[in-house]
Amino acid sequence: MEEISLASFDLPLMLRWFNEADPEGKVALAPLHGAYRIKSMKVVTDKAQVDFGPIALSGSSVRPARRPINTILAEMRQLSEAAKTDAAKPETPKEGAAAPVSPEAKPDAYASENAIIISMIDLMASFEIGEGTLDTIRITGKETKPEEAFSAQIRKTSLNGGAKARFALEGISVAAADGTFALGKVEMGGDMLSLTMLGADKAIRDRASVAKPGDEELRTLIKTQFSKRPLSDITFAMEGMNGDFPATKNKPEAGRVNFDMKRAAFLVGNFVALTPTKVDYVLEGINVPMPKDSKDATIITLRAMGIERLGLSARVAAAWAEAGEKLSFQEISMDVAQLARLAITGEMTAVPRAFFEDPQRNWPSAMGATINSLTVDIENKGGLAKLVDVVAKEQKKSGDQLRNEFANIAPLVIAGMLAGHPDNGKIAQAVSNFIRNLNGLNLKVTPAGPNGIVLTDLALAGKNPAEFAQKLRFEVEGK
Repeated sequence: MEEISLASFDLPLMLRWFNEADPEGKVALAPLHGAYRIKSMKVVTDKAQVDFGPIALSGSSVRPARRPINTILAEMRQLSEAAKTDAAKPETPKEGAAAPVSPEAKPDAYASENAIIISMIDLMASFEIGEGTLDTIRITGKETKPEEAFSAQIRKTSLNGGAKARFALEGISVAAADGTFALGKVEMGGDMLSLTMLGADKAIRDRASVAKPGDEELRTLIKTQFSKRPLSDITFAMEGMNGDFPATKNKPEAGRVNFDMKRAAFLVGNFVALTPTKVDYVLEGINVPMPKDSKDATIITLRAMGIERLGLSARVAAAWAEAGEKLSFQEISMDVAQLARLAITGEMTAVPRAFFEDPQRNWPSAMGATINSLTVDIENKGGLAKLVDVVAKEQKKSGDQLRNEFANIAPLVIAGMLAGHPDNGKIAQAVSNFIRNLNGLNLKVTPAGPNGIVLTDLALAGKNPAEFAQKLRFEVEGK
C-alpha cells in the first residue's frame, strides 16, 4: 500500500459513534473525516495478484445510532453465530418423522431474523459516505498451465452515498486462454434500501393476523427511518457487452458462443406508495447466434429462414400523470432485426391514484378507466416473406401463392367479424394489401363516441365481438 493521505479525522466523534446512543434520532450527521486517498495497493494470493490503482473518497459522516455501535455489532455477531448453529442441526428424517414445524411455531427464529434486520437498519442509518472512485483494478492469474491462465480488469469504480445513491463499474474485461468477456459499463442508482424496507413493512401489514416477534419494533423503525422521504427513481443500465467463449468447457465440438449487446436498462420511478407510475425498460442491439442443434421449434424455423444470428431490440415505456389521471403507454415494442418490428402505443384516462396506492386491493377503482386510443404498427424488416415461404413449402406451395390465398380470404373473415361496421371495407382492403405485399400495417383504434371505451366494456368483447366493434372506429393502412 502506497502514499495514504487523509485530510482530517475526528477521533472523538468516532469514539462517540461507537459508544454513545441516540434513541430518539435527534443528532444530525457530522463529518468523520475529509478527503481520503491511497495512491495504489497490491494484494497477492496463491492463485492471483490484484493491483489497485488510486482510491479516493471525498469523506464520510456519522452520528450515534439508537444503540451504541459496539452493542449493535456484538448482537449481530451473536445472532449470526446462533443462525449458523441452527443451520448445522441435523434435519428431521423424512420417513416416519413428525410433521414439520410451522413458521408460526418458531418464534425464536423470527425474533432473530427481525433482530438482524433491525440491527442492520440501525447501523446503516448511523453513517453516510460521500463520493468515491477507484481507478483500475487488475487481476492476474498465477496458474502455471497456459490453458488455465487468465486476467481481468475494471477500469473505474465509482459510488455516491446519501440521497443520490449510485454505483458504477466501467471498462470490465476478462480474458482467458479459451475466451473473452467485456462490459463497457454497468451502473445502478436510487434508494433501493428505502424501497426494500417499505416493502417489508407492507408485507408485515399484509400478514397482520399472524404477528411475529419483533414485527412492531421493525415497523416502527421503518416508519421512523424511511417513510418520511420520497422514494427516488431506481435505475440500472449495462452498455457495450460482448463475449466469445466455448459453449461447453473442454468440449470444442460443442462450438462457441459469441454475442454482443449495445445496451440494456430500466428505470422505475414517480412512486405512489410502493408502485412506480413511470417505467422505461430498454433492450437495444442484442446479437446472439442461433444454436445449430436446438430442438426448439422457433429456432428451427428461424434457421430455416436463413437467420443464423438473432438481432433483437425491445422497449416498454409507460407513465401516469395525476393531473387528468392519464396513463400513457408511450411504447411497447419488439424489433427482430432480420424479421419485423411490432410497436404498440395507447392512452387511458380516469385511472385513479387509489389504484397505484395498493393495486392488489384497489383494482376495482380502475375498472372505470377509459381507453382513448390504441395504435398497432407492424413493419417488415425482410423476414415476413421468408416466414411465409417456409410455411408455404410445408404445404407444397409457393410463397406468392399462399399470400394471395390468404389475401383473398381475409376480407371474408373480417366481414364476418365486423358485419355492418362503417370501417369494414377499408379494414378488409388494408389487411388484404398487407398480406399480399408484407411491407407494413398501421392500425389505430379510437372510441366511436365521446366517452371512450370503459374497461368494463371489454367484457362485451368476448360475448358479442360485432356489437363491441360498433363502439370503435378504425384508421388503417396496409402496405
